[in-house]
Amino acid sequence: MKRKVGLFLFAVMVAVSLGATIVASLAMYRLVSEKQAAEIRNLEASLSERFAVFQAMLRSQHAEITAHMGKVLPQIVAELESLGRKPGDLSVAELDALTKKYGVQYIYFIDRAPKVFQTNRRRQGLERRHRPVLAHGRSPDLQLLRPQGNGLHRRSIDRRPCQHGRRPL
Repeated sequence: MKRKVGLFLFAVMVAVSLGATIVASLAMYRLVSEKQAAEIRNLEASLSERFAVFQAMLRSQHAEITAHMGKVLPQIVAELESLGRKPGDLSVAELDALTKKYGVQYIYFIDRAPKVFQTNRRRQGLERRHRPVLAHGRSPDLQLLRPQGNGLHRRSIDRRPCQHGRRPL
C-alpha cells in the first residue's frame, strides 16, 4: 500500500510539474510574442516614417531636376543647332563641355529605334553607336528627352531643312 501511495504521489508531482511547465511555457511564449510584435510594429513605423521622408526628398529633387531640365534642354538644343553638326559627330570632350556648361551629368542622344547612339557617359554597354543613314542620305529625326509634367516625354527635332531653308524647332 505504501508503494501504491508513493507511486500515486510521484505521479501527481510529475503531472503537476508537467502542467506548471506547460502553463509557464505558454505564458512566456505570449510575453515574448507580444514583445516581438511590439518591436516589429515600432520597426515598421520607423521604416514607414523614413520612407515617407525619402519619398518627399525624391519628389523635391524631381521637381528641381524637372525645372532645371525644362530650362536647359532648349538651350542645349539651340547650341547644337548653332553648331551645325550631327549629334553623332560630337566628341565626348564636346559633350562633356556641354554638360559642364549647362549643369547636367550626362547627355544621351536617342534615335527613333530607341537606342542611344551618342553619349558622354563612359560605361560598358553604352558604347558610341553611329546613327544609321537612310537610303536617301539623311539621318532619322533627332529625339531628345524633355521633362514635362510628372515624367519625361520625347521631343522630336526634325533635322531636315524646310522649304525656306531654315530648320523648324
